[in-house]
Amino acid sequence: MATRKFPRELLREIAWTEDPKPHAKVSDIITDTGRWSIHHNMIFRADDGLFYVTSYSVGTTENQDESPFEYSPEEVECSQVHEVEKTVKVWEPVP
Repeated sequence: MATRKFPRELLREIAWTEDPKPHAKVSDIITDTGRWSIHHNMIFRADDGLFYVTSYSVGTTENQDESPFEYSPEEVECSQVHEVEKTVKVWEPVP
């Protein structure tokens, strides 16, 4: 699996802003919630034109002062990802 390290401050900036240049957030979904934190997976386009995924958490309330990547090391290792189209079957009621 291809990985690359990014500065924590850059990832924090990507998580908080919608500015598309030079890095762009593509997807940011909540993966889990706890009593004190909300956990996210973020996919972003890096300056090399490739896409990477990373995880971070934020505080659940204004009393939980936790910003993205606050407890991460200075350099965060992110995994390279690519988009794949998938077909999904679902069950629906008969009319």
